[in-house]
Amino acid sequence: MQLYGNVLYMGINFMEGFRYTNPHPYYFYGYFVLMNAVWIVIPIVLIVDAVKNIYRGMLIAKRAAIVKKAN
Repeated sequence: MQLYGNVLYMGINFMEGFRYTNPHPYYFYGYFVLMNAVWIVIPIVLIVDAVKNIYRGMLIAKRAAIVKKAN
């Protein structure tokens, strides 16, 4: 949910030319980009990890079904 909200927040700011952010470089990159990037990168890493684990689990279940069918 945080990923979705942050993408909307940054996307709207981008489409409107960053009107709602402070133009000072330290504020813009430090606060707007860096602090919000944390809320984008971490969920993406966790989603990728979850998808990999689900895929591995499905492979194990498929192999178990094949072995069970062969016996």
